Amino acid sequence: VAEVYQIFLKLDAFAAFLGIIKLFKYFNISKSISLIWMTLEQAKPFLYSFFFIYILLFLSFGLMSYIIFSQSLSSYRTYTNSLKSLISGVLGFFSFWDLQEADEVMGPIFFLLYIVPMFFVLSTIFLSIILERYVDLVTTYQKAGEKDEIFYIISSFFQLIRYFFLMPIKLVLQIVTYPCKYLFR
Repeated sequence: VAEVYQIFLKLDAFAAFLGIIKLFKYFNISKSISLIWMTLEQAKPFLYSFFFIYILLFLSFGLMSYIIFSQSLSSYRTYTNSLKSLISGVLGFFSFWDLQEADEVMGPIFFLLYIVPMFFVLSTIFLSIILERYVDLVTTYQKAGEKDEIFYIISSFFQLIRYFFLMPIKLVLQIVTYPCKYLFR
């Protein structure tokens, strides 16, 4: 019974994933939301070359870490473990002290050579590629002067809510306070 439950749980998770993926087609309803997809479309050639260089650097640092630390650190014993350790290093789970203990000279040098280019420089380049394309699209969108339909729909919805819910409250307040105007003159 527990195995069947686990199978159905995984099928439910997959169905939920497909349902969320299906929502992506509705992003084109709004021009401002579709700017995200248009940004990625325009940045695609730049991102391909960026990721090619990023992967080459990452694999070379993985080989370097495997060669230097495989004899002394268990997290670098295999090439794939070295790559996993480097990924966790970019995410912030990096043990500088283990590297320094494994090799007093190459540990700190490797740490600086890896963290500075891979984290600071390449993440900045990635963000600048995306942001440059986004700014280009936003300026062309603003020059066209088109109104966004989804924001018009949302603002109209809130105006209706305000009208239907706040107007009766104002009316009740006017009815309640009307006698008070004449009583406390």
